[in-house]
Amino acid sequence: MKRIGYILTEQTVTDDACRRAIIDAAKGKHHRKSVKRILQNIDIHAIFLKNMVLDGTYQPKPYKECHVVDRPSKKARILEKPVFFPDQCVHHLAINLIKGRILKRLDPYCIGGIEGKGIHYGHNTIKRWLRDDVKHTKYCLKGDVRKCYDSIKPKTIMITMRKFIKDNRYLSLIQKIAYSHPSLPLGNYTSGWFANLILSELDKTARSSPGCSHYLRYVDDFIVLGSNKRKLHRLVLSIIRTLRTLGLDLKDNWQIFPVRVRGIDMLGYRYFGRYTLMRKRNVLAIMRAIRKYRKNPTPRKARSLLSRLGQIKHFNNYHFSQKYVKGIGIQRIKEMAI
Repeated sequence: MKRIGYILTEQTVTDDACRRAIIDAAKGKHHRKSVKRILQNIDIHAIFLKNMVLDGTYQPKPYKECHVVDRPSKKARILEKPVFFPDQCVHHLAINLIKGRILKRLDPYCIGGIEGKGIHYGHNTIKRWLRDDVKHTKYCLKGDVRKCYDSIKPKTIMITMRKFIKDNRYLSLIQKIAYSHPSLPLGNYTSGWFANLILSELDKTARSSPGCSHYLRYVDDFIVLGSNKRKLHRLVLSIIRTLRTLGLDLKDNWQIFPVRVRGIDMLGYRYFGRYTLMRKRNVLAIMRAIRKYRKNPTPRKARSLLSRLGQIKHFNNYHFSQKYVKGIGIQRIKEMAI
């Protein structure tokens, strides 16, 4: 891999680049007083940000810890929130400078956290594979990395970045961001990009295996489709070795199974080839939204229900629609939601 240089220069870190980083960091946060204050004087803060990065005087501030429960999985997670200015703005600037180069090095079916490659991109891709290539999608290897973000240490980040980048000034900035936390913090804009770069070694191992016909990874969950179960078992050993070189482990619940008998449980759906079903907990969430709306219709419940009903078209839903959705009055819900 050819390393890239001349990233952190006066020609690349311009006032416009810093202004763009502040605007990107402010998306979805315009209601906050601290963000409003920065945006009202964005030109002054852009110059301050540029000088801080070019002079090497940037120092990360302590994170604010926030405990949340992830709704789909019901898992308790700890978010580490960095200060908006300068930390979040520096994170966006650092990634904006190399984003195009990173995307060229990532696997084409590495999805999640990448613009244009979200859940629906992966959903349509899996359906297409199962529909058009029946022979080479007979078996599926499904697994995920054990405590991925907690296990990625600053040293691993820097080793990966040095293989990719040779600009010492830029590496010094990345080192400050990486060592601002003992692992990869949930909440940093940089974390998803660092994780994807590190896990690209996993992607290469899976993709180069003779047993792999199709491969897709969503954050730390991955599937490998193939026609030979023995080759997939050998691939598991290669994946374990690759992950250990990165200081990571494969979760013990990895499985190899026939696709059209059991179905691939991924991205909130279950794929059987000839048909697709929605994951049970997502179906229950739709039923719960319908029940709440029918009991006491309000604009807020109508908007919630509409967002849920939008998922129905992505799976085989005839019997579900006949039993739960028929007669609910979609047009009336849309009018109430406005």
